Amino acid sequence: MEPELVVPIKSGFLLDVSSVNESSESLDEVYYSKDGSSWRRDLPDSLYGNVYGETRLVSDSSRAFLLGIERTSRKVAVWTYGDMGWGSPAILPAGDPYTFNTDSWGMAAGPAGVVVVRADRDDKELYDFWTSNDGVAFLHEDAKLSLTFSKPSRVVEYEDSFYDIQGITPLNDGFLLVLRQGFFVMNEDASVSKQIATNLREDYVIDAIAQNGGRLVVAAREIRGETIDGIFEGESRTRVWWADAKELPSGLTFQMAKVDPGKLPDIGVGVVDHAVIQRVVPFSKGFFLLGSASDVGASWTSSDGKEWKKQGVRLNSFEEAKILVDLASNSSGSVLIGVGVTEEGYYSMPHVWRSKAD
Repeated sequence: MEPELVVPIKSGFLLDVSSVNESSESLDEVYYSKDGSSWRRDLPDSLYGNVYGETRLVSDSSRAFLLGIERTSRKVAVWTYGDMGWGSPAILPAGDPYTFNTDSWGMAAGPAGVVVVRADRDDKELYDFWTSNDGVAFLHEDAKLSLTFSKPSRVVEYEDSFYDIQGITPLNDGFLLVLRQGFFVMNEDASVSKQIATNLREDYVIDAIAQNGGRLVVAAREIRGETIDGIFEGESRTRVWWADAKELPSGLTFQMAKVDPGKLPDIGVGVVDHAVIQRVVPFSKGFFLLGSASDVGASWTSSDGKEWKKQGVRLNSFEEAKILVDLASNSSGSVLIGVGVTEEGYYSMPHVWRSKAD
């Protein structure tokens, strides 16, 4: 079982876990917990299977929204988790039931409502957008996004996934769509989408992004190397950047953040270049940066995205996990999720850390 993410709802938390069935098919399962101490499986009865994408479970802090395939119609749908649990599925209009496992899907919820995005891997500039004020009734838009980024040979190993959806970040009046090498700002009904110019070089691929209080934080990898006989040989270096969202929609000017490597005699100490960043999480008025450093769970905090303080590994028992995956908070407290790896190389059961609200 591999935990993917955890989201807050009014009554507790929902955890998205990826598992494999007897037919070696990847299946997502969702677990509910009131406070993070115990978890029970909680899936909609009409859910048939997964879509391919980074964000299939999101929340607006009160309700959660699950993206998947509806059992009877075999079409993509959204389920809403409210006070009474999972509601009826909202079938996405004009959705293609034959592309849910090959195309790239993403979803977000925020002040502007709920948005679902599909990237067509056959026609790499064709995107479908579904928007909803309440997560129940969705409107459909499709658009050709005019992508202007180039494909440098040094990152050719990622060429097929340049158009994959890495994240959708809610803004006050819309959403920021993030591809591996591109940013698009969308209004609340997705009828207008505009690529955003940035100063990030073309040899960076984006792994995670979050926005909080008008500040954007991006975790990206700088790819160094070359492709020989179709095989990429080289290395990647992790970088953390910040920018002011108030520059939108005209553009984004990113500046490199200062990331604390930690202090000996703690374990997991080292420069962020070789860290793996799994998630950037808005928290209170700042951020958490979650991932792995030197093969143990790693966490950094920042009040502004500019400077990051590494949390103690031994102090918080983060060495129990190989990587920290996600964090969610509600009025009662916070839940941090990590995962270890067995000697055989399989993911172990999720590790959970809890803290109560002040």
